Amino acid sequence: MTTLKKLGLYLAASSSIGWEGTERKEKIKSFPCLDGSESERKINREGNDSLPNFTSCTKYFPSESAENEGKENRRDADWQRLPAIPFLARDFPSGAQFSFLARDPPSCRAIFLYLSTIPCLFFLHRSGYAIYTSSFILQAFHHPVISSYHKRSLQMTFLDDLSSQRLRILMHWLNLMQLVQVFCLLVSWLVLEQRADNRISQEVRDKREVVRQEIMCEILYGSRTREVIRMCPRAFINLCNILVTRGGLQPTRHASVEEQVAKFLYILGHNVRNRSICFFFRRSGESNCQHFHNVLKAIIMLEGDYFHQPDGTQVPVQISSNRKFYPYFKNCVGAIDGTHVRAKVSARDAPRYRGRKDYPTQNILAACTFDLKFTYVLPGWEGTASDSKILKNALRRPCPLIIPEGKYYLVDAGFMTTSSLITPYRGTRYHLKEYSRNPPRNPRELFNLRHASLRNAIERAFGVLKKKFPIIGSANQPFYSVEVQKKIIVACCVLHNYLIDQDPDRRVIEQVDAEVANREDDPSDVVRSVGREDPQELIRGEQIKTDIAAAMWRDYNNSA
Repeated sequence: MTTLKKLGLYLAASSSIGWEGTERKEKIKSFPCLDGSESERKINREGNDSLPNFTSCTKYFPSESAENEGKENRRDADWQRLPAIPFLARDFPSGAQFSFLARDPPSCRAIFLYLSTIPCLFFLHRSGYAIYTSSFILQAFHHPVISSYHKRSLQMTFLDDLSSQRLRILMHWLNLMQLVQVFCLLVSWLVLEQRADNRISQEVRDKREVVRQEIMCEILYGSRTREVIRMCPRAFINLCNILVTRGGLQPTRHASVEEQVAKFLYILGHNVRNRSICFFFRRSGESNCQHFHNVLKAIIMLEGDYFHQPDGTQVPVQISSNRKFYPYFKNCVGAIDGTHVRAKVSARDAPRYRGRKDYPTQNILAACTFDLKFTYVLPGWEGTASDSKILKNALRRPCPLIIPEGKYYLVDAGFMTTSSLITPYRGTRYHLKEYSRNPPRNPRELFNLRHASLRNAIERAFGVLKKKFPIIGSANQPFYSVEVQKKIIVACCVLHNYLIDQDPDRRVIEQVDAEVANREDDPSDVVRSVGREDPQELIRGEQIKTDIAAAMWRDYNNSA
């Protein structure tokens, strides 16, 4: 290490002399040397001073080219010529005191002062002490001999009081930064040690991998696949391929695409917590959460492929093939309704989400065709929002609900009546159970009966959706926030449409049909606000209803 990088300071003290006040500003006429003589060389503030020869200082401290044993005498002689810097004791910020006795051996009084970017670490030569302080440097810099040495060798200017105060603050700040670094290193070490303690042995890893392979084999080739993931193995494999090719789903370092999709479907189909998946698939909670959101994102990407709004060019098969509905409802393209799903919200937002239920819910508006496929889904509205308000927003938003010109949807009494939204007659029997033993007695009752028979397609779609995926059908508080739950609802509707084509569960559909047929009249149809209706649209809608009711009643009487 060169002279400019390492300045060895020999500190010998015979008395306690502070370096404050005016002493450091006066000229030093002589310096006592350790051999008893005095140096008459002078020093002043302007740098026109004659200093003792400090070359021997660098010779005393070993450099990269170490001195051999034969130069010991010459080093001791050089050391005797070093000036004695008046210093006895110094109180350090830590509260410790460090002192040098005047007649200590040189090997115990040598201190290396490193002039580098981290000048707050001192090493006591040939001892086990290390002192973290910056004031020691500052006091050394304030001494006239040292400051003048810096002027001549390092081209440093003598510090005034303000500069020295700023430097002292800087040094203290560097000390604090070092303490922070030491603390961070200690914390990192503790974390690594903790992880090392929790490290799983290879034997345990192999056993867990065997369990996962057995589970996946049971899903792919077992007979109870539909009970676990809500679809048959063939539909599951096809879904995984679609998510890879069109959804962008990729395997992770440790989990295949099939495992990620299976865990996602198990959560949706059983409404379980992440901890259950941890036990079931022998994965950590963090990994399962990542896999869940990977699959959720991939399914959302398929929304455009499975939600197709009708263009009205074709009459639905469920209408054209049934004489009860054709040609009366030939311009009908589907049914619209809303359903409530329990939501997890804060206490501040709970009143806005607490509508007809005793707990917070979000209102989901959806449209479907008569084959129970969803064509439009709008989740996220508060439970207090009316169906008419949500429908108006759906017609005006950037991705709107599209109703073809001259066509209409069937809706319940909670909506407004327009030429594109046909409601039943209010105040007249409507639900199917009411007509089980009492046939219709007038055109309005006949219209309501057949209107309900068609419109219940949306209720059946909601029923199948909630039975297949209890994560949105359960009355228990969900585990996810409203924003995540909105994505889950859309994903469930996409999977619902996929399963209607690939693997329809007839048993679930029959259960839902029986429940819809026996459903009692919902008093909320009367309570819910229908909003402000457009008089012109109301007249057109009522005229469509009147024409359909008259034609059906005429044919109904003729066939009887």
